[in-house]
Amino acid sequence: MITKEFCDLKERELQDKINSLTAANTVLRSQIDNAAQTAAIESYVAGLVNPVISDVREIKAAQPSTVSVQWPQLTAVPAYSLYGNGSYSGGYGPYYGNGYFY
Repeated sequence: MITKEFCDLKERELQDKINSLTAANTVLRSQIDNAAQTAAIESYVAGLVNPVISDVREIKAAQPSTVSVQWPQLTAVPAYSLYGNGSYSGGYGPYYGNGYFY
């Protein structure tokens, strides 16, 4: 009778150990699977996003330099653009030489 109880006790301990090792194995397999999926997704996304990032960097590099202004409703215009289109008379009044109004 004592031998039977001892054997049953030993069997329960072994079964508990098997169950705990099986649970640990399941957790480790899940972690490995998640890590593999994450690596695959990161690789896929990197393949899609990296070309876009490099294009954006090229576009940013090609943009003209800008300056922040205190009153953003104002537009800064380079002075040399005013001379060629007749907007500026060169400081000589409205009529200059040929009689055209600037």
